[in-house]
Amino acid sequence: MTHCLTDYLNFCADMVSPIKTVRCYPNNKPWVTREVKAVLNRKKAAFRSRDREAMKAAQREVKLCVGEAKDNYRRKVEEKLKENNMREVWDGVRTITGLTSLCPLLLRPGKAAGPDKLCPRLLMTCAAELAEPLQRIFNLSLQLGRTTDK
Repeated sequence: MTHCLTDYLNFCADMVSPIKTVRCYPNNKPWVTREVKAVLNRKKAAFRSRDREAMKAAQREVKLCVGEAKDNYRRKVEEKLKENNMREVWDGVRTITGLTSLCPLLLRPGKAAGPDKLCPRLLMTCAAELAEPLQRIFNLSLQLGRTTDK
């Protein structure tokens, strides 16, 4: 039974999953918006030009822009808490802390597939959908007192 499920998951991953390279900057905080990045780029340009007045003005602008972005993000999180939308709150906490799953030590998405030939990224992505079928398989195995050889 588990062999069939594994083969089917691998088939689905090969046929359905799009392959796309995405740049991810782990140092970017959730409050870093396009406006903040634009202001930071203006500050870099002022630094390269070695104009003291432009650098001071750019530093003030960065300070104000980052403070405003943090306030906006704080208000957004507070609204989610007021709405009792805990899923989005925890998504925000995961974003800030860099925690991508509840078991980051067990499933590392960058690692190779194990002996079952299932990619950890696939398991993490489909965890919600796989939870019930795998729970049934494990419970059935416990009830029967048997496991598969492979």
